[in-house]
Amino acid sequence: MRAPPAQQPPIDLDTAAIRLEIVIGAADAAIAGASHARTAARAAAVKAKEALCVEAEELAESTQWKSTGDRLKAIVEEWRTIRGIDRKTDDALWKRFAKARDTFTRHRGSHFAELDKQRGAAKDAKEALIARAEALSDATDWGETAGAYRNLMESAAGVPEIRELIAEVRRVTAERILDGLYPDGPSPKARIAVSGWLWFMDGACLNWIEHHDVEREELRDLLLGVLMGSLLAAGAVPDLPQAS
Repeated sequence: MRAPPAQQPPIDLDTAAIRLEIVIGAADAAIAGASHARTAARAAAVKAKEALCVEAEELAESTQWKSTGDRLKAIVEEWRTIRGIDRKTDDALWKRFAKARDTFTRHRGSHFAELDKQRGAAKDAKEALIARAEALSDATDWGETAGAYRNLMESAAGVPEIRELIAEVRRVTAERILDGLYPDGPSPKARIAVSGWLWFMDGACLNWIEHHDVEREELRDLLLGVLMGSLLAAGAVPDLPQAS
């Protein structure tokens, strides 16, 4: 004969309701906590990207082309590691950053384009200077040559490359003079005297071209006298061959 089924204990509805409320409350708390954590994480991510935007906007007007360009690249890499922002907000922040970066890129491009333009102008001026200098070396009309020499020296003031070329011409000329006067090598004072004399010679020639109130031979003798006077003051008078 089959045994009767075990009798189930009566359901305590009040206890079940209390337990259900506890479970639901715990679930709600967990959901709320997760939501709060997501909100806090989102706020932190937005704040981090806003800070990167501010930095990029401050860098937009920088003229430190290399270091600023490197920093903007690093910001892009850092930007990619920051997550948890909704698409709309993230897109708006990226547009803000990109605008600042594009401003810097545009300024940098303009700067180097202007440099290229200046280099081209300087190159043309330098080539013109060389052509004019070569023409001067073969000139026989001193009046025309003097005017060209004056224009040449005056035009050098605005072009660094031309100034450098003239300085190189002075250096080579000084070496030739010193090598001719001092076969065994010049003293430091002789070197300084000849270098200073070359500057004096340029000024004297420009003054003579402007006024033209002494003869060329007188100007030549004056320049040679000043050179010898400078070497005498420097205690470096060279041993010159005596005229026979």
